[in-house]
Amino acid sequence: MFLSTKSILASLQRVQDQASLRKSASLKPARSILILVMVLVSALSAFAGSTTFVNVTDTAGLTHFHSTTQTILRTEDICDCMDETPVMTAHAEILVSWITGGVAAGDFDGDGWLDLYVIGGDAGSNRLFRNLGDKTFEDVTAATGVGIEGERTAGAVFVDFDGDDDLDLFVGGVLGTPPRLFRSDLSQSDQSMDGSVAFTDVWSQAFAGFDVAQTPVTWGPAFGDYDGDGDLDAFLPHSMSPHGPELDIESLGSTQHLWRNEGDGTFRDVSVGTGITALFGVEGGPGESSSDQTFSPNFVDLNEDGRLDLVISGDIGTSRVLLNQGGSRFANATDGVVITGRTAMGTTVADFDNDGHFDWFISHVRFADPASGNRLYRGLGDGTLANVTSASGVRNGHWGWGSCAADFDNDGHLDLFHVNGFFHVPNNPFVFGGEWTDTPAVLYRSNGDGTFTESAAIMGLSDGSEGRGVSCFDYDRDGDIDVAISNHRGPFRLWENVGGDSAGFVRVDLAGRSPNTRAIGARLELRATDMASELAPQLRLVRAGSNFVSSDPAEVLFGLGGETGPFALDVTWPDGLISPGIEVAANEELEVVQVRLAVVGQTTIGHGGGVELEGLGEDASGLDVSDQLRWSIDTVDNVVGTGSTLDLSALELELGRHNLFLSLPASADWPETYQPFAVRVLPQGCDTPCELFSDNFESGDTLAWSASTP
Repeated sequence: MFLSTKSILASLQRVQDQASLRKSASLKPARSILILVMVLVSALSAFAGSTTFVNVTDTAGLTHFHSTTQTILRTEDICDCMDETPVMTAHAEILVSWITGGVAAGDFDGDGWLDLYVIGGDAGSNRLFRNLGDKTFEDVTAATGVGIEGERTAGAVFVDFDGDDDLDLFVGGVLGTPPRLFRSDLSQSDQSMDGSVAFTDVWSQAFAGFDVAQTPVTWGPAFGDYDGDGDLDAFLPHSMSPHGPELDIESLGSTQHLWRNEGDGTFRDVSVGTGITALFGVEGGPGESSSDQTFSPNFVDLNEDGRLDLVISGDIGTSRVLLNQGGSRFANATDGVVITGRTAMGTTVADFDNDGHFDWFISHVRFADPASGNRLYRGLGDGTLANVTSASGVRNGHWGWGSCAADFDNDGHLDLFHVNGFFHVPNNPFVFGGEWTDTPAVLYRSNGDGTFTESAAIMGLSDGSEGRGVSCFDYDRDGDIDVAISNHRGPFRLWENVGGDSAGFVRVDLAGRSPNTRAIGARLELRATDMASELAPQLRLVRAGSNFVSSDPAEVLFGLGGETGPFALDVTWPDGLISPGIEVAANEELEVVQVRLAVVGQTTIGHGGGVELEGLGEDASGLDVSDQLRWSIDTVDNVVGTGSTLDLSALELELGRHNLFLSLPASADWPETYQPFAVRVLPQGCDTPCELFSDNFESGDTLAWSASTP
């Protein structure tokens, strides 16, 4: 017998009501009722499995409080809502400051344990906590130089922006507080990994063109290589410009959203040239608005063409889907019929239904209107989305903020979690006075069929503070996902997942080639190789994106649903290289290191002759292993040549397009790796110079060969 959580709780309530009635009537409760209670409690326990959460904040040494200088009683004392504010008034400023907070997780000192950076508010201080590996943390803020006191900061993410293999730290700022970009000196020092790593704020040099007066609000950003040049670019979300929600693009010029990494430690504003500014300043089209209320951006390849697209949650109906047009521009693909809801806040991208395509979840405000509330959009793999909110059961999330996707019970299906709360009067059933305070965080547990059941209280994760940011990560490295919550005007909390690892796990860290050393944007797919397995293939994205003013670490944890394997892991690296079929065992932790594999040149053989391709292979240490290269056609296994060169004319290819593969066989230091590319064989009887072979490179460190004359 399978019972839903709601039916179990309802039955328990009926039993309790019956027992109360019998007691009030001086009757002894019937034995059958007690048996029913035992059966229902047993069923509830089976449903919840061994996954429960325990508040370990104090014992972990993470006592921290977020506080602000603003003190008001009700939102009626400020203004009705932000979209009715014509300019950035003092009232609007208070609302913006009440959205601050956040937390970021990342291993800043390289010791293998994930650390935490926590926002403290303008009446508090930001702090960096180093994970000691024994379930406790120590405050190393002073030693590292990343403390910020008395300023309005919001949002943080650990990211290696300069490609030197250590994690730097970005912190957003609001209401005129400039963002910070703390560059780590770990890779340049001989210091031991004891938390004494120093950071230097290089914001003013790295983002020299940024005008804080023009764009005074910058929330937590997203990083990704949108142009395919190997380094990480940045999308900075803003809201409430000095002009209020209505943008005057002619006077503003750029909206300062998209910043290209120049590869020298600096970023250049490319919002205008890539079409981003126009998309936030044009009225009339579907999904378009003249408002800039961007909150939570993420880079993800929605149409699976090898280029990173953008999905951005935005308040006042400004959520957008932007498709990458070849690495130079973005097109607005926001379908106003599908992308609905006007109160978008937090967000995450993940494959929730295990169909091999990335989906998009956005937390919203749940008003009395039955159409309000959260949104879940199913990715179809071609850049379009389908609204599956009602069918999935994730709509009712109160006033949602930071969100994350994680397989909390390791059953092989991703769950959803988001925090809640805001000081707002209407339509709150949880507080007598109606304010949106004490609204609980929600955990939508996957039922494995595309639907979810809210189970936060059942699983022990009862956090009712005014949440803003959340980071989901395995802080104690025991194989299940824990939860860190940044509350606004309230205590920081760490919730330990106790027992979620009992179903088995696989943890993967990627070591990408510099400058993208954490392989941000990589796709990982885990599958069981036993044909009798019931475990569905799982897809994960390595990202440095925003949950809303907060971020998760760039590592991946798969749940195994109690299966023991064997398993295989496929890695598609950000530059298009593919490492297929890596053998993985249950409860294994592995690091996959990216090699270099590239077509680097060509030589035309004789007059009207063929083309000889030259390849390059390097292992993780930079050692030239080109002599081990394999050249294949149609499939990786169909090897037609070995070594650093391939004479295409010797293959006698038919006219038309042919798929070729350059690969390195597996060794002790790297998995098998290949890069697909294409050649097009054209007629040789041309009256004018024409191509014999033409490349179709979409990714990878490649150089096209020139045309030859027959």
